[in-house]
Amino acid sequence: MAYWGTVVVARPTGLLVDQDGMSGFGHQHHWLRDLGDGWQLAETSGWKDPPDLP
Repeated sequence: MAYWGTVVVARPTGLLVDQDGMSGFGHQHHWLRDLGDGWQLAETSGWKDPPDLP
């Protein structure tokens, strides 16, 4: 089994997928989950994702 994608967890002021730098990885954002207390999780699928976010 393999996993190709990126998981980002952050506490932004708005939607995580709308933040600067989020469009620089992953070809498709699959999930945006509210983790409570302002924390969000975004998951992409992209075999060309960079090892580190900008």
